[in-house]
Amino acid sequence: MNNRKTTKPHKNLRNTILMAAAALFILSTGARAQQNMGEILKEYGFDWLLGKWVATTDDGKKIQAYYKLELNNHLVSMGFKSGDLEGRGMIVYVASEEKVIQVGVDNKGGTVKGCWDADGDKVIAKLEYTQADGKTVGMAAVHSKVNAKTMKVEYYQLDSAGQLGEKPVNTLEYKRQKKQAGKKEGDKSKKKQKKAEFQPIQEFKVVR
Repeated sequence: MNNRKTTKPHKNLRNTILMAAAALFILSTGARAQQNMGEILKEYGFDWLLGKWVATTDDGKKIQAYYKLELNNHLVSMGFKSGDLEGRGMIVYVASEEKVIQVGVDNKGGTVKGCWDADGDKVIAKLEYTQADGKTVGMAAVHSKVNAKTMKVEYYQLDSAGQLGEKPVNTLEYKRQKKQAGKKEGDKSKKKQKKAEFQPIQEFKVVR
């Protein structure tokens, strides 16, 4: 009679449990890796940040900003414009580090890099801004929702340890830009004449 090696039942059970645990780990890791910015904003209740905004400084200078989901919600593209200064940036979730990071550039040759994080009902961007001449400044922007149409942003200096100063150096109130409700009274007749020819695209207007 041939001798056959037999595997003990408890060993088979242990191997099965280990394989199942490994499979669950792989599946859960894959799910985290697939999390995108749209899901993160919604999960933490910060999707109100998306849209177009405008603020006015004490000296009457207008600042325009926007935040927009792109690339199947994996990217938040953002930008700002104030006078002759204009910038663009990208905000993404790095799954391997479990961090939300931002990189950007402006039309003066300056660059920005940093991280976003949540603090209760506020979302904080801690950024390092490097001017074209190499000078670097640490700053933070603390965003909070006032209501559906208003956002408050407090700007702080950062110390060498990345901590916010005791008081903000500036605070701005941004108003959400609204879609234009309709055209002027004098355009109604033209609109009626061309109604059958095209569907007008909704426009945006700047809130002053």
